[in-house]
Amino acid sequence: MLYAWLMRWRPRPFLRWAGQFDHVLHAGTGARQICCFGVNPHVVWEMTSRCNLQCIHCHASGGVESPTELTTAEGKAAIDKIAASGIRTFVFSGGEPLLREDLFELIAYAHARRLKVFLATNGTLITEEVAKRLSRFKVGVVIGLDGMSPATHDAIRGVHGAYDAVMAGIANCVAAGSTCI
Repeated sequence: MLYAWLMRWRPRPFLRWAGQFDHVLHAGTGARQICCFGVNPHVVWEMTSRCNLQCIHCHASGGVESPTELTTAEGKAAIDKIAASGIRTFVFSGGEPLLREDLFELIAYAHARRLKVFLATNGTLITEEVAKRLSRFKVGVVIGLDGMSPATHDAIRGVHGAYDAVMAGIANCVAAGSTCI
């Protein structure tokens, strides 16, 4: 509860979610590593606070663009510093990173700096074309799935149809040969 309070989760939806334990078992059965991106040192850049969903557990909560978000040039400078530090794994996150118009330019830049790139996304915006572009750069795609049924997932994500959209995004990644985690 303390963590939920610190993260500013909305109390009622969080308590309703926390009271259901079947989703915890489903989520844990697929884990293969200690964390989503392995045990190696990695950087996660929350590149935008914008999002197309209203998740009960998220600090962005379908937020708008923040005036403090890094520009494309500032993002490239940060990527240069990370690459120079010896860290090899870089994660683009958000909000929803696919809402950044410069995302693929920054992915290409990180890839050119020999970083292993991941995208942490809600998966709802992964069209066939987006999946193909991610596959071209060998981007590991980390998609959040919060329930094994549309009702559970949509209740947690705060948008009706989110489950169907994420399942389509996953299918598009698989068809394009992207690595989904």
